[in-house]
Amino acid sequence: APSLIAQITGASGIPRLRASGGVYRQVMDSSTADIIRQYMRETVESGTAKNAAIKGYAVCGKTGTAEVSDDKNVATNAWYVGFVDDDDHPYAIAVVVEKGGAGGDRAAKLAAKALKKAIDIL
Repeated sequence: APSLIAQITGASGIPRLRASGGVYRQVMDSSTADIIRQYMRETVESGTAKNAAIKGYAVCGKTGTAEVSDDKNVATNAWYVGFVDDDDHPYAIAVVVEKGGAGGDRAAKLAAKALKKAIDIL
């Protein structure tokens, strides 16, 4: 479970407080999360996030393109968020490329490279 604080250490270096385990809060039920996971997987397999695919792995993701100006001559920000749907490699990533164009291009490609590297070395 994610933790905002692992521990608080005093000036002497002795831990004063350690985070307790457990679920902080559940955002949605598991059936809703599964539907979103399936949609994100389809987006990588046959949608805008095809560049995030990694051969031999189920990758799930979502691309985005954010306008940063009313001036159409200014390139948009590209983003991608996703994860490897694999118990042995449970990695997630978020990539933002300022003025990078479309998220399905640069951001998704960078995400695939980073996730593949994590799979290879971890």
